[in-house]
Order: sequence, then C-alpha cells, then structure tokens
Amino acid sequence: MREEDFWKSLTDKMKFYRESAEIRQKDIAQKLGVSESTYRSYELGGRRIPVDLLVKLAQIYDVSVDVLIGNTKADNEPTIVSGTFTLDQTEKIRK
Repeated sequence: MREEDFWKSLTDKMKFYRESAEIRQKDIAQKLGVSESTYRSYELGGRRIPVDLLVKLAQIYDVSVDVLIGNTKADNEPTIVSGTFTLDQTEKIRK
C-alpha cells in the first residue's frame, strides 16, 4: 500500500468511527488532549496523528489500532458497497 493510501484510509476510519459514535470533533479533541483544530487537521489528513494519540483513539472507540490502520476489520464494521443497484439489489445489500 502506498503511504498516501495508508493515511487516507486511516483518516477515513477516524471519521467513520467518530461519526458512527455521534461524537463531535471537539469532543474527541478534548479526550485526546489536543485542540479542536489539531484534531480536525488529523482527520482531514493535514497532519499525521502521533502513535500515542492513535492508541488513545483506538481505546475511545474500543477497537484495536490494527482496525484503525486497516490491518484487520472490526467484527461490527460494515462493508461499504458503492455503485448503481436496482431496488431489489439494494434491499439485499442492506440485509
């Protein structure tokens, strides 16, 4: 995996888990002990999140660091499917 793909995947996961937990960037930043703008920059890929904060983030979301960095998939993590599907196909995907 290219380095830029790795970081894009990580930031996508950070955002996914935060939004799934319905937590604001401000609240995650506070839990990590950084400013909201710093966290926002991590999530947008402008800055790289330090390993110690990545470990804290994994603890907050109750997943392993491996899940966040894409080495493994969480048991409850949905598979993202994209494309154009019929209504019947869409219903089968939802199930």
